[in-house]
Parts: sequence; C-alpha cells; structure tokens
Amino acid sequence: KGGVCIITTYTTIRGVWANSFKTTLPDRKVSIIHGATRKKFLAQPADAYITNYDSVRLDLENFLIALDEGRIGAIVVDELTHVGNETTMRSRAIQELCQHKSARYVIGMTGSPADNPDAVFGMALCINPHKLRYKTKQSWQKHIYYYYGMHAWQKKLLNSADVTIFKTLSPAIRYKKSDVLDLPPVTQQIRECSLSNEQQQAIKELQDKAVTMLRSGQLITAANAAVLVHRLMQIALGIIKGPDGQVTAIPHKERTQVLLEAVAETPRKTVVFCPYVAGCAMLAEELRSVGYTTEIITGSVSGAKRTQILHDFQNAQAPHVLVCHPQTVGFGTELSAADTMIFSVPMLLGVFVYNQSLERLSSVKQKAQNINIIHILGCKAEHKALNNLIAGYSEGKNIAAIFEHFTSYLI
Repeated sequence: KGGVCIITTYTTIRGVWANSFKTTLPDRKVSIIHGATRKKFLAQPADAYITNYDSVRLDLENFLIALDEGRIGAIVVDELTHVGNETTMRSRAIQELCQHKSARYVIGMTGSPADNPDAVFGMALCINPHKLRYKTKQSWQKHIYYYYGMHAWQKKLLNSADVTIFKTLSPAIRYKKSDVLDLPPVTQQIRECSLSNEQQQAIKELQDKAVTMLRSGQLITAANAAVLVHRLMQIALGIIKGPDGQVTAIPHKERTQVLLEAVAETPRKTVVFCPYVAGCAMLAEELRSVGYTTEIITGSVSGAKRTQILHDFQNAQAPHVLVCHPQTVGFGTELSAADTMIFSVPMLLGVFVYNQSLERLSSVKQKAQNINIIHILGCKAEHKALNNLIAGYSEGKNIAAIFEHFTSYLI
C-alpha cells in the first residue's frame, strides 16, 4: 500500500532515478517532489515520489502527512552517507521521517557504508536505530576507535570495529560490484613530473612560513593547517593566489606535458579530476589549446547544463575530455564513455570522495578492455597525500599528516 519515497541527491533526481523509472517501469506514475510544487504533488497518489534531502528538511510536515494518509508506504534513502552527520538539520529531518510510526519499510542505499566509520552512527539512526547499542556519538566512537593522542585525528580502528559496524548495519543485502558486473581490469599508475623553478621557490617560501609559525609557538589550528596544505597543492598544480585574492597560473610546463601525453594515449574519452575551481579552468584551457573538445563541471554549473554536458559526454562525439571537481560527479554519475581517469593533483577531500571518484568509470556500460587511473605527482607532499588516501585517511587526518610531513623536510 502506498508509493515509495526515494530520497536522493538533487543532481540524480531526474538524471538517474526518474530516467530509470521511464526505461524500466514506464507505466508507473512518478512525481518529482522539489521546489514550490512539493505540497501539491505530495497530496496526490503516485507509485514513486522522488525527492532530495533538503526538500524533506524544508517540507517535513507534508511528507509526514503523506505517510499518515498512506500515500507513502516505503522510504528509500539513496547515498545514505549524505545523512551520516546526525547533528545536521537535514539528517534530523530524515531521521524523523524514517522513524515515524507510519513508515512501514525503510531502506538505506550506499556503495561505501563504512568508508567513514563515524558516519555509520548517523546512518543507523536513520535506518535502524534499534540496532545501535550506543546512545551517543561519543560512546559509539569509544567502541570502534583506539585513541593514541589528544588530537581528534589521532585514532585507529579497533580490530573489533568491523564486526561492530557489520552488526549495526544489519540486516543488509551486500554484494561486490565485481560479483554482479563483468568489469574490465583497472590499472593504476603514477606519472612523475618535475616542478618548475617558480613552483619550487613558491613551495620553499610556504615551507619557511610554516616552520616560522611552528617555531614561534603559535597555535596551529586545523583551519590554518588546511589553508597552508591546500595552497601547497595548488602551487604543485600550477596556480597561486596573490595578496589580492586573485588566482594566477605559474609556470608548470612539465605537469601540463604529462597530462597531455596521458590524454593522447587513448582514443577513448578521458575524465580529469581537479579539486580546485581555478585549476579546472586552467586545465580546460590547456586541453582546448591543443585541440581537445573539453567541458568543465564544477559547483557553479547549473543542474540543466550539467545534465546536458554529461549526456553529451556519454552519447556525442564532443566533449572528448571532461574536467570536473570530484564532489560534483560522485553519486550516480555515469562516465563510462571514458577509459582513462586522471587526477591532476591529489585531492584533500577524504577517502570517501576519492573512492566514489574511482568508481565512476566502472559500470555495466563500460566497453573498454582496460580502465586506466593515472595520478600526476610532482613533490613529496603529493606522494604523501596520495598514500594517505589509499590508506583510508579522512580529510582532516590527511591534512594534519601532510602539514607535519611538510614542515619536517626541505624540498
């Protein structure tokens, strides 16, 4: 009885879920619950109500009414990690909706349930709070981590953490993508590039500034460390922010050459990830200057334009290269027209975003014989950042480790 309410990211409402209903269940009535028409369509019967997290937050009362009156019979929370921070208004609204007495079936969906063990607490609060043995986040953390220092990032998972997480997120249907899809093998490569004299000088000045801060006894906050480490990565990429806040390119010829060589190695399309908006623009211009049709997807690109770019990338001859910020194409995005993914500089966005990015080329639509993942690295800090990502470091832990490493050596 009642339709299913699918709660997902804004960008996948129409591009993934609505299109999937059209192709697999064309006779079902699907209502998009978003914007000014939310109340109107929630008051009408439908087989599926597709909405996004913030629509639930903004219009919780009408979702609860649809539950009580039987129009919604089941709730599916897609990309469950989005509500892993249990203290946000978004997560609290979805907790209230999922725990409502009229919610008969509640399902959470995620491809990486335990990449962030802290978020498991919030995910369980939404889907199956009765399986949580711990009433507070602090108590949960004490049962999955061993703390070896005073800083929040100085912790390691206990040997028993996997069992605790498994039991908390049960019952569940789990499967590996490789068990249900015939995927091509994935090859990961590191391509080294030398830094220009200008890059080396800028990094040396940044390092001297960091060391001076430490020796002065100044308190180094997480925010201060993050600003410095991000600036370090930007310089390695080939951009620098001046005193006036304007971002300009600095010589980085060899890095550009490595990028162009990697793109030229495959006749198929290529995805280039860059975690900096100014860097995305710079890379796109470099690719266009040698004849590659190139499009950019960052947070400033509208939903409609983003959908068109992704459609063209998958189905048309152009663009040949897609340059994008990792956080804009992480969920439900199909990029299988490419067989090569290039990380222009290591991202400092945490292992979850990194792993989501890695999965974008691996789908049932992938026709390539091999998938190539290429990391371009030019200095010790970049190697450290990548190794930390592979080791599963969170964003904060990675930044702290890079800062400590950066201030302990001379380039």
